[in-house]
Amino acid sequence: MISARTGSMLSVKQAAQRLFGEGYTEADTSRLYRGIKCGQIHAQQIGGRKYIPVWQIETLEGVQSDR
Repeated sequence: MISARTGSMLSVKQAAQRLFGEGYTEADTSRLYRGIKCGQIHAQQIGGRKYIPVWQIETLEGVQSDR
């Protein structure tokens, strides 16, 4: 498992796969992009791609498990 302390980042597709499983859809990635755009999900843009910190994904996983 990747530690949040390493400052690791995941692409939006990698984040969608981690959050929604292997069968993630384009709608799942769109949901992440909407969260980034409205400021609910922290992300960093490098070149033309957005990357989400692992700690943010771990936070989202915690929110999902609470539902």
